[in-house]
Amino acid sequence: MKFLSILLLLALVLLSGCNRTSEPNPPSSVVTVKTDISSLSLPGIVNSSDSFYLQSNAAWSISFSPSTPSWIGVNATSGTGNKRIIVKVLEQNNTGSNRTVTMNIVSSTGNANATLTITQRVTEVLAITNISPDHGPANTTVTITGTGFSPTSALNNVYFNGVEATIISVTITSILAKVPVGAGTGNVSVKLNGITVNGPLFTYEPSTVATVIAGSGFVGSANGVGTNASFALPTGLAIDASGNIYIADLAGATIRKVTTPGVVTTLAGKYQVYGNVNGTGSNALFDYVYDVATDVAGNVYAADFDNNNVRKITPEGVVTTFLSSGVIQPTGIAVDAQGFIYLASPSITAVRKISPAGLITDLGSTGSFRDIYDVTLDNAGNMYVCDRGTQLISKITPSGTVTTVAGVWNVSGFNNGPGATATFHNPSSIAVDNNGNIYIADVKNNAIRKINAAGIVTTYLANVSSYTVDANFFGPYGVAVDSNGVVFVTNTSENKLLKITEQ
Repeated sequence: MKFLSILLLLALVLLSGCNRTSEPNPPSSVVTVKTDISSLSLPGIVNSSDSFYLQSNAAWSISFSPSTPSWIGVNATSGTGNKRIIVKVLEQNNTGSNRTVTMNIVSSTGNANATLTITQRVTEVLAITNISPDHGPANTTVTITGTGFSPTSALNNVYFNGVEATIISVTITSILAKVPVGAGTGNVSVKLNGITVNGPLFTYEPSTVATVIAGSGFVGSANGVGTNASFALPTGLAIDASGNIYIADLAGATIRKVTTPGVVTTLAGKYQVYGNVNGTGSNALFDYVYDVATDVAGNVYAADFDNNNVRKITPEGVVTTFLSSGVIQPTGIAVDAQGFIYLASPSITAVRKISPAGLITDLGSTGSFRDIYDVTLDNAGNMYVCDRGTQLISKITPSGTVTTVAGVWNVSGFNNGPGATATFHNPSSIAVDNNGNIYIADVKNNAIRKINAAGIVTTYLANVSSYTVDANFFGPYGVAVDSNGVVFVTNTSENKLLKITEQ
């Protein structure tokens, strides 16, 4: 009986196993091939390119229909997984119409594919239709609009007045480029595939930059290179034929020399020891020298204000008194090629001309001047005077005729424009370059003003509300121009010598 029960149980187990439903097999992986775009449009010029992103979880290959074109190429025709496909133009489209090809992307299993339509447009004519803005200083970003540009930045060349510019970005219809330093006014042009086209005129507006040549910013008498040196209220300055700069260090009671590399030495005088003593170097004493000038032999002449004389310093630092009779509180001095000295003084209403023999002649009619602070000469022998009393910039010809170059009589202001309407506020120093441009240290306006040969007044460099070293400009007093047209300025507020350059 027990045996029969076991057989019956076994039969039930077998019968139960025969009636179970079987487990399904796991599904096979789904193969996918897809692209992030369905079409590409390429320019007609060689080396243009575009791309699309191919996504696949299997191996794939690329073919074209109706046939593989000669005018495009791709960076890969087969691969596995995801890839960025770059399509590049190999031939220029000169057919007269757009041409199209279909790209087929097929999985290795054959059960997934994608297509992409690629069109190459007819070659666009290289042309510039507009630029914006059409004026500005160096580093202005200009948008150049046109046709036929290459979308590959390196293939385009942009020029402003023939000077190559830096390209920021490019499309087939626009280029962003930076105006190069010193480009000047001229046409904008684009060069591509050996072809150059000219566009509109770009008016270049030079900007000025001030840098420190010498002076630490602290009051002192230290000699040294550049900012290791120090000054004590530097005022007038002059430049010799070799480019050396001489500075009247007013509160220091010294004459300083600055070489082209920026090496500062004391030519004559003893720091903050005032007197009227001749001698060599530090054995000589001055009493508030406002300005200096140089002659063709390299001698320096100093307008010694409180001593009421003109001192002569040789290149070796030997100081003598050139003239004391007839000299009254001189603040400005100039020397011509023949050795004649010209003095400006707030106490005399004329420019005092002194011959090499010491003979004195007054230039300027009665009432022409009121408070003369400085004088300079151009290559033709014309004299230019800045008068703080009348707020005028005047010209005296070699024959003695006085005319007003710029300014409004007895009106202080800060207006640019034609000389007859421009205004100044206590112009204290003046210089002229070889092209006839006049530079004025406009003290109360904290600016250097420029008058061009046509008599138009502009602000060459101006102060801003706050300043840091090398960045801004404040406290000008003396101004001079070298033979290359580079302007130098003494900065009394920071006790520095500045160089102003255009870019």
